[in-house]
Amino acid sequence: MQGSLIQPIRIQPNTRMLEQGTILLLLGYLVSLHLFSFRPDAVMISHAVLLALLLLITLYVVLTARLSIGVYVGFLAAFYFWSLLTFYWSPQPSLTLAKAVTLGQLCLVSYLLFAFMDTKQKIERAILMVTLSYIVLGLYTVFTYGIGNLIEGNIAQRIGAEISQENILGVSLSTGAVLCFYYALYRGKWIAYPLCVALIFVSAFTGSRKALLLLFVGFVFLLIMKYKLRRFGRTVVFLSFLGAALYLVLQLPVFELVLSRVETAFNFVGGEGKVDNSTLERSRMAAFGWELFSNRPLIGYGLDSFRYYFGMEEGGRVTYSHNNFIEMLVNGGLIAFLVYYAIYLYGIWKLLRIADGLALILCTLLLLQLAGDMAQVSYYSKMTYIIFALAFAYIRIAASKDKTAMSATSSERAGLP
Repeated sequence: MQGSLIQPIRIQPNTRMLEQGTILLLLGYLVSLHLFSFRPDAVMISHAVLLALLLLITLYVVLTARLSIGVYVGFLAAFYFWSLLTFYWSPQPSLTLAKAVTLGQLCLVSYLLFAFMDTKQKIERAILMVTLSYIVLGLYTVFTYGIGNLIEGNIAQRIGAEISQENILGVSLSTGAVLCFYYALYRGKWIAYPLCVALIFVSAFTGSRKALLLLFVGFVFLLIMKYKLRRFGRTVVFLSFLGAALYLVLQLPVFELVLSRVETAFNFVGGEGKVDNSTLERSRMAAFGWELFSNRPLIGYGLDSFRYYFGMEEGGRVTYSHNNFIEMLVNGGLIAFLVYYAIYLYGIWKLLRIADGLALILCTLLLLQLAGDMAQVSYYSKMTYIIFALAFAYIRIAASKDKTAMSATSSERAGLP
């Protein structure tokens, strides 16, 4: 009888140092991702930091038993297993299998990060780490090309190839500018305004049209959600001021290159005027991809098959489609397309229902990814799955708080202690 009265002793592990170390290592990984992942001589640095990050997260998950299975895991599993299944009808199974292995690794990393992010404070710190990583990228870009060369206009070509790629660098710096704008507008961190302007300035030298689009989408969305319709007049004033300021800024010589590329895109749409080769090539890829999709709309041709078929096209080359929507439709058909973009739609819907500052910046990052997908292939981008993990972790946290609040309310109504 006496033995039955003995209660087991539960030792709660102190994981505070582990959590802080993981957040700092996340910053290290994000910086290494921006600086080294496109450099064959340094990519192992990024891999090593990622391995250390995953070990810390795994240790935390084991110590705290914080495994989580929910909607996000269902989305990831459905998308991954369908992508893997396309191996059986792929014209180049080796290509499909290689991409499926990469996709599986990304899903695993995303899930572990999702499991680790179990408090609002962690997600806020993670967003700060993402922002700081883009600021470091901006500083590294200035160091690489020289601030004197940038200011004096000594660089005649688009920058970015020495770090990653012109559009990738431009989009990254623009995303960092949007994050800085969020910290200034929503958190009152005035130092973020000059940082925002600096990142926009450096991004302009990449000549990326997509980077300019993302700036517009991010700024307008954050302004509208900040003031909403109940402050319609103030919203109009802010947007008008933003438009006027943007117009004046775009008159600076630094934006001449990107504006000329925007003009060629409008010329293509209008059917007259000069059109650059990049726009023509992307248009050709999209038309070719749509034709492939029309011939097999439901199941597609297999993961990473666009590059195979486009390489066989006369005048084509072995490359991706530069459009994630086309890439999804060709490679996995409507099934892959609907499952993958359901992640975005569900995440944006849930975050808009929460609608606090943290939810809105996560929603903004998802919208920036969607806007960028018109001119990039992002379904195997590491940043895509990091953003997914943060967004759905916060959705889970908010839902848990709602359930706790509802339970407390029900108890009060029932007169329970």
